[in-house]
Amino acid sequence: MTEIAWSNLADEYAEVPSAVTVGVFDGLHSGHRELVRRVVETDLLSVVVTFQRHPTEILLHDDIPGFIMSLRQKRHSIRDMGVDVSVLIDFTEPFRRLPGREFLDRLASGFKLRRLVVGHDFRCGYRLDTDITSIRDHFAGSDVEVMEVAPVVDGRAPVSSTRIRELILAGDLREAGVLLGRPFVLDLGDEEVERDGDRAYVVKSQGGLLAESRQLLPPPGRYRVDLLREEPDGRTRGGGREATLEVGRNSLSWPLAPGESIRYIVVKERR
Repeated sequence: MTEIAWSNLADEYAEVPSAVTVGVFDGLHSGHRELVRRVVETDLLSVVVTFQRHPTEILLHDDIPGFIMSLRQKRHSIRDMGVDVSVLIDFTEPFRRLPGREFLDRLASGFKLRRLVVGHDFRCGYRLDTDITSIRDHFAGSDVEVMEVAPVVDGRAPVSSTRIRELILAGDLREAGVLLGRPFVLDLGDEEVERDGDRAYVVKSQGGLLAESRQLLPPPGRYRVDLLREEPDGRTRGGGREATLEVGRNSLSWPLAPGESIRYIVVKERR
């Protein structure tokens, strides 16, 4: 998979027929994956446009709700779904003020857009000025197929990042994993890990988030987890060592074997 910064879109793919989907994709849950599947299933160049910095980091500053996955996890998950090109947007102030129709024109000029896949409630542009109806009107009479994908429903409600965050905050990691389509995984790759005898510690920032990635943590308690060693390619492979993770008010800790380096913690359920 090729990664491109939004600011660096040039002529490389301008004449390549492409299928594109756009979104924050925090968690890449089953609903998000349906959008990605609709671009990968074509014979077109498959493109996912997402964010390097979550928009809430700019809009809410210290009041962010916490992220379900780190940027590293999101990038690797997109790659593993067979996407050809990933475009990363840095949500700067100039980008925030970009009208939705100008954003769509930039997509259409950066790629030879033939299919645009969006969710039923998708909106873009400054103050969310462009909805699905406006997108259809914008591309009316062109060669662009605008595909609106219905929400994936689990139980009586659509699968959403908000629902998954609520489950994590409630300590229901099993149900969160069902909506994600895989277990909830903490990424420690950017965190400062301290060692004290046979235990490792990470100090949290305020608000129950990992200090660097701002990834959401479950409430204080003991959790059954798998500890996964450092993998150079960033993949989370199975076969990790089972252990108990202790989440406190300001830190989390786990047993550490001699010489062991842990990057990922797969959180299964409360003990």
